[in-house]
Amino acid sequence: MELYDDGYTEIPIGKLIKKNLGEMSLSEAAKKMAISRSYLSEIISGTRIPEINSCNKIADGLGIARTQIYRVMGWLDLEKDSTTQLQELIQK
Repeated sequence: MELYDDGYTEIPIGKLIKKNLGEMSLSEAAKKMAISRSYLSEIISGTRIPEINSCNKIADGLGIARTQIYRVMGWLDLEKDSTTQLQELIQK
């Protein structure tokens, strides 16, 4: 579960979420993402791996591109065409 940001540095999903929370508390973020606070906390700590629907909610709640979360989760490969990969994800 890694993302290559602009500096091509690996970032686990928990760090990506925390980096994008800003001043929001976990409770506020969870409410905005329409997931439970405990589930969000478990994702951030790395004890739970979110499914695609939860990843969509997280991305939308944080105001970041869903593809950014997909890359963190290892569902998109930077070396491949992302359009084709997204179509494959949708069909699953």
